[in-house]
Amino acid sequence: LAASSFALSAIRYVGAAYGAVFVVIATVLDLTYGIAGGLVRDALIRNGRAVRRSRLVAGLSYLALGGYTAVSGQGSQGKA
Repeated sequence: LAASSFALSAIRYVGAAYGAVFVVIATVLDLTYGIAGGLVRDALIRNGRAVRRSRLVAGLSYLALGGYTAVSGQGSQGKA
């Protein structure tokens, strides 16, 4: 009985350690993505051609999505 109690407490500590490692890795990756995105954004804002292209791509994406929605029919409308 004492051995199983020890095993359960050891499993809890290992689970907590894995959770802490996950939080650290996720935080580092989020910070990296945020900093890299900010640097890319700054570089793109300085380039007028890139700003115009991004607006064109956004507009074409909206048109394509609207067109797809218009021709796709009713789909799951009315279904629960």
